[in-house]
Amino acid sequence: MFDLRKKFPFDPLQSLRANIRRDECDKDLRVPQRKRRSLETIKQRPSRKAHGLFSNWHQPIFFDFDTQLRKGTLINLIKRLHSVGFEVRAMTCDLGSGNQALFNELGVSIERSFFLNPVDKEPVYVFSDAPHDLKLIRNHLIDDGFIVEKRDEANKKS
Repeated sequence: MFDLRKKFPFDPLQSLRANIRRDECDKDLRVPQRKRRSLETIKQRPSRKAHGLFSNWHQPIFFDFDTQLRKGTLINLIKRLHSVGFEVRAMTCDLGSGNQALFNELGVSIERSFFLNPVDKEPVYVFSDAPHDLKLIRNHLIDDGFIVEKRDEANKKS
């Protein structure tokens, strides 16, 4: 029997495992001038993409204005991805206050870094967005300096 998987450099079944990731939205939205004024007051543009865990693909799955992603919306996204054959196994986002509120709703903590997938009851692991965290650490160090032991201080040059 002909095995199609031998002809591909990846396992198609593995490519269906997904990560839901927070994604930065471009501030330069292409909108008509008459609508642009109302968009200038928007403080948040949360979005989420589904990404392959073992393969290189991504697809936008959520976009909204001035709202936080809440547990009900996330659960709905996971169920919809599952309904078309994707297994959600991870979620990646920054550690901002809105996401921390979501973690609390999901029961995620330092001791329990996952929540259960509402469809198959398998763990969905929560990961911090490391590049975003490194950028924040860099900015804090440049802006505020840091204390290297209890008495020594390293600050930016004045």
